[in-house]
Amino acid sequence: MKNKTGLVILLMSFLIVSHLQGQSIFIKTFGFGRMNEAYAVTQTADKGYAITGSTTGSWNEIPDMYLMRTDSTGAYLWSHLYGGNNIDQCKSSIQLSDKGFLLAGYTNSFSLNNDYDAYFVRTDSMGNEKWSRSFGTTSWELLESVVETSDNAYVAAGTSYATSDGHPTGWIIKTDTLGNILWENLLNLSVDISLTNIIPTQDGNFVACGYYKDPVPNREQAFAVKIDGFFGDTLWTYYYHGPNATRLYSSGEFSSGSLAFCGYLFLEADTNKDEFVLGLTPSGTEHWQHYFHENGKTEGFNHLCILNDQIYTGGSTSTFGSGNQDYHFMRIDSMGNYLFATNWGGNDDEICYHFTPTADTGFALVGTTKSFGPSFQSVMLVKTNRSLTTTNVVTINVGEIENSFTLNVYPNPFRDKININLKQDLFSGKNLNTIRLFSSTGNLLQNFSTTENECSISCPELSAGIYLLQIQDAQGKTRNVRLVKTE
Repeated sequence: MKNKTGLVILLMSFLIVSHLQGQSIFIKTFGFGRMNEAYAVTQTADKGYAITGSTTGSWNEIPDMYLMRTDSTGAYLWSHLYGGNNIDQCKSSIQLSDKGFLLAGYTNSFSLNNDYDAYFVRTDSMGNEKWSRSFGTTSWELLESVVETSDNAYVAAGTSYATSDGHPTGWIIKTDTLGNILWENLLNLSVDISLTNIIPTQDGNFVACGYYKDPVPNREQAFAVKIDGFFGDTLWTYYYHGPNATRLYSSGEFSSGSLAFCGYLFLEADTNKDEFVLGLTPSGTEHWQHYFHENGKTEGFNHLCILNDQIYTGGSTSTFGSGNQDYHFMRIDSMGNYLFATNWGGNDDEICYHFTPTADTGFALVGTTKSFGPSFQSVMLVKTNRSLTTTNVVTINVGEIENSFTLNVYPNPFRDKININLKQDLFSGKNLNTIRLFSSTGNLLQNFSTTENECSISCPELSAGIYLLQIQDAQGKTRNVRLVKTE
């Protein structure tokens, strides 16, 4: 398991004036390590903000999931890291009815076959992990989006390679509150499909979107699907057919039941990327489409929401502001026509991945920045009011934070013996811990319990290969470590 102590969090704020005089209430950047991604932001009950994504941290270049909380002014409160000793990516999160959080993405920390599995992490309101679960086969499964259902279950969408010929296809699952799968829909159509977003609809069903590989022009094109909320059956599918490549990344529903989608459209032999919006009827028939052609080469929308039957989109632009990518926020009417836009950025790249309406009728936008902040790529939080005017700027510096998540297993690779050190506050002091060692095929090789925080496993008879060490405490929390045995 990676050593995640000494987590250094530096924060700074910077004010950037938009090209249309729209300004933010505050802009904060957060640097956890070298590379930081922010894919979701939620306003919490105390009017603060919860931000989730992935970070390499200062210890290595392997990303972990994180959950970070700020107060209503953007001041840092706390953060937690989640995952194992390999890659753990958070792509979506939601705050649940009990004020806890569910993070969704993918991992290759816990698979014996070193493939990627879908991954859930469930926390309480303070970010303490309650449980985590990975879902997968011997192929890759990747989750990109998750929502909570009206019956307090979870529905998530992504991509699976567990098809008969190994091609990627859309994958949607529904689980109960403990992460047990209730149903799943593996689209397994005749074309490659990747799903990027899912939303609940007013009729109790779900709409997911993404893109597919159109075999005729051999280009990726926009794709949407509606799924029955009770059984998970496919109700309709939509395929975009156009001269240019397109992708969809987010969707929303109007009061009429019609749908809007946003994403990218690639022009000029895929060298110029422009913002793209699409409207469908409730039955999945195309209603309208628009793209916004700019002079820059990197335009696009990553997130969409509908308020009072107007469309709000967030993404990036290289046409306005600094000339590199900047946050771009646009308001569009119900037929896809441009109404207003503004942006924030510096001399390098800023990309908005997600935003949420706030209680004061403003917005909170989150994404990444390379212009500001202490890291090579930092998290950037922009808080606006509805008119995007500035009220104040806050600068905050937070010192070193120590993360108590420490499990030391060494040496790895090992030859004859495995040493295990459990930090006391990780597994609740002298509580009983159950330790299991599995082969790469899932056979249980050793199983014992101990109340000690340090122990060893002697295993000279094992053949060279990959093994999985699983440690479970008395409260049911588990940690897994992949081990390599040498000759």
